[in-house]
Amino acid sequence: MNKATSVLTAPALEAVAYHDETLPGDFLQPSPYRGTPTPEIDSRWEKLWDWGAFNVPEDKIPLLNKSRSGSWHRTDPKFGGGVAGLFWGFHQIHCLDLLRQMSYKDEYEKSGRRLPSILRDPEEERRVHLVP
Repeated sequence: MNKATSVLTAPALEAVAYHDETLPGDFLQPSPYRGTPTPEIDSRWEKLWDWGAFNVPEDKIPLLNKSRSGSWHRTDPKFGGGVAGLFWGFHQIHCLDLLRQMSYKDEYEKSGRRLPSILRDPEEERRVHLVP
């Protein structure tokens, strides 16, 4: 068990396997995630965060320090009948991707590709979504 997780509890911890890895992080070096947007770069980013929701059994909700009485999106009984959950880290990567796309707004318009709908929403709605 990882030192940090020895004092934490969450339903997903039992599914997590840890390993050490050094990632290339040189600021000015080429990266498959950096550069003028292309469908390939967009696809790479999407593969980082677009994993969809997963089922959280109702009896595990208290382990998330949440009340069962909240307004939850219920999952179909054929998928376990709990509530839908998303990993917060994936949402953060999604928001970082949106900021990346917004920083290239002109490039998307020039290429005829549309920005995601959230980036076409009114300014205040974008802020609420991107800066939790």
